[in-house]
Amino acid sequence: MRVSISIVFGTTFFCVLVGGAAFAQDYNEDDSGEEDRSAIETIVVTGTRTPRELAKVGSAVSIIDQEELSRNQDILVVDALERVPGITVRRSSNRPGSSTSIFIRGADSDQTLVLVDGVRVQDSSAPNRESFLDHLSIVDVERIEVIRGPQSVLYGSDAIGGVIHIITKTGSGPPSLHLRAQAGSFRTFDEAASVSGGGDSYHYRFSATRTDSRGFNIRGKSGDRDGYARTTVSSRLGLGTEALGVDSSVQYISADTEIDTGTDFSRSDTQSEQIIFQVAPHLSLFGGKWSQTLAYSLNTAKRDTGGSGFVLPSDFESTFQEADWQHTVRPTEWATTVLGFEYEREDARFKTPVATVDADVDQFAGYVDQHLSWDDWMDLTVGARVTKHDRFGTNFVGRAAIAVRSRFGTKLHASVANGFKAPTLAQLFDTTFAAANRDLDPEKSLGWDIGIEQRLIAGRVWFDVTWFENDLDDLILAIPPVFQNTNVEKVRTRGVEAALDLCLFENVPWLGDARSRWYYTWSDTKAIRSASFGVSDGQRLLRRPEHEFFAELIWSPYYRVETVLSLQYVGERFDIDANSFARFKAKSYLLVNLSGSFEITGSVTLFGRIENLADKQYEDVAGFNTAGLSGYGGIKADFY
Repeated sequence: MRVSISIVFGTTFFCVLVGGAAFAQDYNEDDSGEEDRSAIETIVVTGTRTPRELAKVGSAVSIIDQEELSRNQDILVVDALERVPGITVRRSSNRPGSSTSIFIRGADSDQTLVLVDGVRVQDSSAPNRESFLDHLSIVDVERIEVIRGPQSVLYGSDAIGGVIHIITKTGSGPPSLHLRAQAGSFRTFDEAASVSGGGDSYHYRFSATRTDSRGFNIRGKSGDRDGYARTTVSSRLGLGTEALGVDSSVQYISADTEIDTGTDFSRSDTQSEQIIFQVAPHLSLFGGKWSQTLAYSLNTAKRDTGGSGFVLPSDFESTFQEADWQHTVRPTEWATTVLGFEYEREDARFKTPVATVDADVDQFAGYVDQHLSWDDWMDLTVGARVTKHDRFGTNFVGRAAIAVRSRFGTKLHASVANGFKAPTLAQLFDTTFAAANRDLDPEKSLGWDIGIEQRLIAGRVWFDVTWFENDLDDLILAIPPVFQNTNVEKVRTRGVEAALDLCLFENVPWLGDARSRWYYTWSDTKAIRSASFGVSDGQRLLRRPEHEFFAELIWSPYYRVETVLSLQYVGERFDIDANSFARFKAKSYLLVNLSGSFEITGSVTLFGRIENLADKQYEDVAGFNTAGLSGYGGIKADFY
């Protein structure tokens, strides 16, 4: 398998090199001769840990910008991720605060790294060290960058599947006040406020959000409603200039989640708290040819669960600390070197009436990423990371990516990388609920992809099609009957990610503007060797549908009005019955959503949306009910 991947990738690189040389011209013009500014001006930072034009990045990248977040009236980050090709989102109910799993290209949820302004937001006390996605609000989000495929070279463990980077807003200009309030079904109320501003040598932003919902009954056919409440307070500050300065951010999240456990007399109530903090002084020398950032990050998480009936009280706490010293060297316009050193420290406490367990782990890492650019038509990136884990020794990973552009608006992109993920503290030491296993080995992966992107008519038509394959070894799963964590599974995934963006018409009398976006993912996941819970040899992995599809029509008949009609299709997938624990095939479903907004003045906007317009009854995760037809509306105002 590894030899064949090397042959395929080597052949691919040769083809794109030869093909690129044949039509090497300025990539920013299409066949009409018109310049496509969107291809030039879109800047991403996650793919290379330094700002770079999207057209020069060889990885598969999706960007969710602030305009899209506002247009779709998202409340949580996970709402937006359901619209990204290559990502499968499974939620235990579709209400805010529901437990969420994110699968990128079939990889497990815990193999996806989630960052907020560069800070890892996983919960180190969770069984699989999952990221804390259930309560992340979009109020402060400027954009979300999703990098698909192994990214362990730049981001270390947990990035086998890919990286989701949530980048928050910074203040600028005169002081401004932003307010938003909405209400809707299930007695749901959501309020947000923020103050921001900045000058040449400083910027600031402070915000607060609150969500309350009476909810609906999530588990079983009997029982009462399951409520939810969340408070988020955050700030982002900066002082200094590009040559010398310091940036800092902090976010505090408190949430209360109620849920029935399937019986009339059993109920749980989980109180969660998380603090995400970073301070990062930066220095730039020699006219920007050598810049460096020394960032310290802290992520603390706490979950207290109580209730009645069969619910066992539990208390889980974790602390994750990271120091990252990154250097970016640009000796010429065609070469950029990113290198750095990291230190990570994890601590966790697992406490139940059965036992109390404390655990910790340290690791050091060094990484380097070299970017080379040729005549504005080809970019090549190669990198490597060495990690010294205090329990699993020294590990080495590498990565290469290439992007080739033509004058006809074509971009060929390809990447190959391997990765590793150390067992979590819970998998190694937690004897409260899980059966810990100190003999576990790290999970390993090898993945590659190749795709073509095309822009036509000055960017009015855009599409991207990417083929991917991943080979995942020594995956850790709980094995019945004692559910001990064990390295049992070898998994192979492959598939196609396709995206299409069309400008249907612009400035047409009586019709205005209209756009359409289409995303489709076909994925084939297979357990090659398995004795795990719900999966046997040759079977598809759980909760990963073979087909997923999303489409939306964005229509602005009048410059103050915007409407969005969206369709989301999730195909058949295998799941585990909540009562018998037997494997079964879950039904496919199609959701229809409608949203709209009306700008009353330049600073005040009314908005509303209808979710599940067809009142479809479905379960995203077996045993958990979802909301039927529901509606929400509100108002937002900006004061400058």
